[in-house]
Amino acid sequence: MTAETNIIKKAEFNPKIKSYILFVVSFFLLISIAGIPILIVWFLGLGQYMSRRFYENLECQLTNRHLEFKKGVLV
Repeated sequence: MTAETNIIKKAEFNPKIKSYILFVVSFFLLISIAGIPILIVWFLGLGQYMSRRFYENLECQLTNRHLEFKKGVLV
């Protein structure tokens, strides 16, 4: 009784999302007192790495049964 799912549409994301993630996290690190030292490490490379990984793992597709959305950095 398993129905086969067909992909109707697959989403493509704008690469500018990487910059958006970098600056949004930077903003929240800046407004927190404890985040200011982490902000230096964030801009030295960790932020570019994490936002690139998030963008690479971002996936969205519409099937005939449901909408599948995947995101994340570690998984």
